[in-house]
Amino acid sequence: MFLKSIDTSGHVKIGEYIFFILKDVILEVGPSNVVQVYTDNVANCVAAAHMIQNEWPSLFYTRCTCHDVD
Repeated sequence: MFLKSIDTSGHVKIGEYIFFILKDVILEVGPSNVVQVYTDNVANCVAAAHMIQNEWPSLFYTRCTCHDVD
């Protein structure tokens, strides 16, 4: 489900920044309503996903399938 779009122009997309964006959305939806988070396979997205899993161990993290197949 598409929930929102966030303009991140002018921000450095480090793992912590991506984590805080995802965290805000998870809190908005409610952690009990989130099952899985998909991200790209680049290091900053992987770092953010690990931070999400540390915050909410019940959430699943999946890397982009098309990149895994390549």
